[in-house]
Amino acid sequence: MPAIALTETKIKALEPQTDRYEVSDAAHPGLALRVLPTDHRVFFVWASEARHDGKSVSKRITLGEHGKGEGQLSLADAHRRALEIKNGNGADRDDDNQRRAAPRRAPAGPPAAAAPIESETIISSAPTFTALVGLYLEEMTVSGRLRPSTLASHRRALTSKHLVDWQDRPADRITPQDVSRIRNLVRSQGRGGKGAPIMANRILSAVSACYSWAVKEPSVAVATNPAAGVPSAAPSRKRRRALSAAEIQRVWVAVTQADVCAQVEIAF
Repeated sequence: MPAIALTETKIKALEPQTDRYEVSDAAHPGLALRVLPTDHRVFFVWASEARHDGKSVSKRITLGEHGKGEGQLSLADAHRRALEIKNGNGADRDDDNQRRAAPRRAPAGPPAAAAPIESETIISSAPTFTALVGLYLEEMTVSGRLRPSTLASHRRALTSKHLVDWQDRPADRITPQDVSRIRNLVRSQGRGGKGAPIMANRILSAVSACYSWAVKEPSVAVATNPAAGVPSAAPSRKRRRALSAAEIQRVWVAVTQADVCAQVEIAF
């Protein structure tokens, strides 16, 4: 992994490539940036974690996507969060990757004017939904775990206009209620007043597959699948199709060249 002293200018100058690559921050050991083919950049940090036997292991913790939008991180934010994690105060502990700031206590003494209450702050270490989709599609493309047609269907569903409001949200902030709302919205927006239950099912299936992968991926700070348990928009129907004359001919030629010719003749 190459190391450079990262700056905002240098981060913006990093060009996406066919495969994802990583650059470590020479000025802040342990902090690194992953550049995805989708032109998204995700911060992560290497931190040591003590085991029960007294030994320590290295753990890679995703901090979040670089950017200025809601839920995204500037370089300064990444520096601060990485330092908190390395000092043992970060969002990587066993608390669902969340750090909660305690409310201020009113000073002791006689009653005075009501002091302002500090609101609870929750920091997510998960990537944005857009970054998560990029990681998932990249992994499925490289690994070949999905058929090309299924991969293309998931790509269309996860990047559709229906999910535009999720793009800059931390992936672990998407809830089952959000998924249900999208399902209902898509189901009701078909042409001619008939709705689009098939499209709704495809989006639901793609979201569920993406999060199922993320939950099992150690480098992605996502603990649950918000689409799990959400009912489909409509029962799926099996497609039935008759073979064309040309297809029947190809089947016949194939079986006549095999040892099952007699059985096939009887079946016909």
